[in-house]
Amino acid sequence: MIYVGVWDDNLASRSVLAKCGMKQLGTARYWCRARSAPVTSCEHVLTRREWLLNNPIMIDTSRAVLRGLNADHVADIARIGGDQKVAPMIMRATVPWPIHDAAAWIEASAYNGQLGYRLGIFKTDGQLIGCIGVGLDKSLMYFLDPANWGQGYATEIVREFFKDCYCRFDLEEVIADHFHDNPALGRVLRKVGFEYTGRALGQSAAGILKEEVFEYSLSRAALCLLNCAKGLSLGPSLTIGLLSITPRGNNEIS
Repeated sequence: MIYVGVWDDNLASRSVLAKCGMKQLGTARYWCRARSAPVTSCEHVLTRREWLLNNPIMIDTSRAVLRGLNADHVADIARIGGDQKVAPMIMRATVPWPIHDAAAWIEASAYNGQLGYRLGIFKTDGQLIGCIGVGLDKSLMYFLDPANWGQGYATEIVREFFKDCYCRFDLEEVIADHFHDNPALGRVLRKVGFEYTGRALGQSAAGILKEEVFEYSLSRAALCLLNCAKGLSLGPSLTIGLLSITPRGNNEIS
């Protein structure tokens, strides 16, 4: 937490602190040399949670930007998620994916300072090409428009997304899985540092029966060491032992 005090008659500074998410705890009296008199100080505090809520996530990769979704993006998300090549590989979407379902999905997964949020994947020209997020159970989910498959976006985006997650939250491990007929996602997960942990059964809303899924996990240490080997930075708060590096619902389709 960060604590700040400003004189009660400094309205401009108090306004700035409020915009940054600081909350007033109370007041105190201090001697002001310039005024040669005691002055009331408004004492403020900024918690990590309030900072995150007041600073929307925006993650830059080499070819894309990950940021929040809103009502303007519903039609594109419904179209991409409801594609017959995409929906069977993810849990929630159907073919087609009704607009109202996609809208509720976006609203329910808006970032609120905790796990259980999703971000849009935008090209640098502003085109929405997919979605990525992490569940309350620390599981990865993402999907891409089929028009952008096979171009390396998935590996780039997943790696940068989890670098941000590990800096933003006190996580030691995240998990992922993919359906048996989506081996491309398995390759993406392994490139990012995920390790295979076993098999289970899962069912997509677009499917009829439960299908076999392959499960993976990614530890903080594994991500750090993999990116160190590649000469990539991981963020100021991602520290393992004496090594400190300084930066810059289910798995879905690659």
